[in-house]
Amino acid sequence: MAPRTPEEEGRECRRALLFFVDRLEERFVLTEGIRRLRFFVAWSHKWLPFGHHLWAEMTRVHDYASARAAIGRFFETPHSMLPRTTL
Repeated sequence: MAPRTPEEEGRECRRALLFFVDRLEERFVLTEGIRRLRFFVAWSHKWLPFGHHLWAEMTRVHDYASARAAIGRFFETPHSMLPRTTL
């Protein structure tokens, strides 16, 4: 079921990021996977309040386990997605 509230979207964002890390680990060597993860978070963190903290954490990870841990720490506090624009 699709998220219906900003809070549900925040929980889905966490789940999706962890799913993405799993897929990167399956399909890419470590350096390429981490590069792709950083690229994705660089663009997507703007939809999360304080998402720049998540982005900062991603710039410091060097393996998949530390990426998962950083995502887990960020989402320990519930996050809501920011409202979408009508552009």
